Amino acid sequence: VVLALLTMKILVVGAGAIGLPLGMLLRRNSQNQITFFVRERRAEYLKEHPQLLYSYDTEELYTFSPDNYDVVSNASCDSLSSIECVFVSLPGSVLGTVAGKHLIGEIANSVSKRAVFVNLSPGLTTYDDAYRPAGVSSTQFITALPIFLSHDVPMPGQ
Repeated sequence: VVLALLTMKILVVGAGAIGLPLGMLLRRNSQNQITFFVRERRAEYLKEHPQLLYSYDTEELYTFSPDNYDVVSNASCDSLSSIECVFVSLPGSVLGTVAGKHLIGEIANSVSKRAVFVNLSPGLTTYDDAYRPAGVSSTQFITALPIFLSHDVPMPGQ
């Protein structure tokens, strides 16, 4: 998926091996406003610690610091009402659960009614599984496959 993102308010659900580098790529060299939706424990960590991401393309280590993104762990947060695009990077095994479907519903009710949902979740999660029950219109939904390599590695000195 290639989106012409000039300046958008973007929510990335999940900040792991897919969500975190995606957020960095969407923010780097742009004015996009990135918000990560994560569990409370992860939210505190992201708010306090810069994230280090290594680029195989440029062979450089990038620091993605908390002044470049927002973090929320509550779907009813007022700041979500202006979100225009939602990238969901949770595993399909999570989205297929009652709790996963409920979470997508809460997010859908909190973001702009015109927001586009991009499903990045590996597995068998389809529009009918998690997004239609949450009230997301099929015209607001797309499934995409991330095309970057992402994995945890020890940093120098660790």
